[in-house]
Amino acid sequence: MMAVIAGLWLSYEIWRFLWEPDYLGPLPIHPGAIDLKMRFNEVNAWFQGTPVYKTIGSAVYPPASYVIFWLLLGWLSLPYAKLLWLAASLFVVWIFSRQLIRYSLASSPLEKRFIGWLPFAAYATGATIGNGQVIVFVLPLLLAGIWNICHSSIPAIRRKLGNVAILLALVQPTIAAPFFWLIMFVPRTIKPAAIIVMSYVLLTGFALMFQTMGTAKKLDSASSMKSIENWTSHASGGIKAGSVSGGYNNIHTLLTSTGLAKWNIPASLIILLALGIWIFLYRHAEIGLLIGMTAIIARLWIYHRWYNDLLIVLPLVTLFRITHQAHYSSKAKYVATVLFIIGWLVTLAPGGLYLLPSPLDTVWMMAQVVLWLGMLVFLMQQIYTQYTPQFRILNLR
Repeated sequence: MMAVIAGLWLSYEIWRFLWEPDYLGPLPIHPGAIDLKMRFNEVNAWFQGTPVYKTIGSAVYPPASYVIFWLLLGWLSLPYAKLLWLAASLFVVWIFSRQLIRYSLASSPLEKRFIGWLPFAAYATGATIGNGQVIVFVLPLLLAGIWNICHSSIPAIRRKLGNVAILLALVQPTIAAPFFWLIMFVPRTIKPAAIIVMSYVLLTGFALMFQTMGTAKKLDSASSMKSIENWTSHASGGIKAGSVSGGYNNIHTLLTSTGLAKWNIPASLIILLALGIWIFLYRHAEIGLLIGMTAIIARLWIYHRWYNDLLIVLPLVTLFRITHQAHYSSKAKYVATVLFIIGWLVTLAPGGLYLLPSPLDTVWMMAQVVLWLGMLVFLMQQIYTQYTPQFRILNLR
């Protein structure tokens, strides 16, 4: 069933991405490759020295992101960049599928095929590919980085590659930032986190050279700070606009709908800080539980659209993983199974947000939030009952 769903859904989204049709019969179609074309224009303008935060309304990514985007978008014309982006997107979904099979503890060939098809059949994957969004790259990078950095038995070269993976995943901070707590607190040292932060600062400085140098061959610190200020202002405006239109099922949309939009950023920071405290206290918990819990909070803590629902695949696989571990009680396995089945059905393409008419779409969204919060409470409860909080200061070596 998932293979058929994946084939139909991805074929439609690839068609939407490549040919950018306006209609499917009488039905209007959301513009294909819309996000990819915005990133393409921003990247090329950035490296031409155009002040993108002043001239391009869609430019909300931090400076370092444009250096990372350049790897796929900065050296080809748009038609070829689209083909490269599509091929890379499908490849990393396959990588993500392989990662999930390993992470899930699936044992039989049927179980492995089932988990392997899960990301392909998710509505968020197709939506991401059709729009040219970046989360399909971010999640495999996060899993690779967390897995290689947080396991002490991993060879040194793989830990270094894990640092690179997390650095690249920070191309989309609204997805990657909550996971960075795992890099800070789960390893026995904060060295990986420090290396990644320093690398990100250097990457930011390199990016700003193309915005501030002009014809001069030096980096102007005042101009750099102005560019950073322009970015924060522009990004805040973009988040505010998204919380009014397009975003759904996140704290910003909730606060905006209740007239409390001024609390959007403080609320996000409080949620992020609370997550960091929890991960610090339970940093010795099973990494799978921490990943699943963090993914749900990453989906809720700030403005997101429906393609970022791909995050929910991670807690789903965490639930599947619980059913395959002997140290969990039969009751915990039963609850994990029920949550998994419901969550799996809800993630399948085409999803209900744009398929269902009003007010059923609102009911669908509310049911999603209840489900996600149920998963979050269950995973946190497993951590709380199985592990003792650690208050000791981290090893600073």
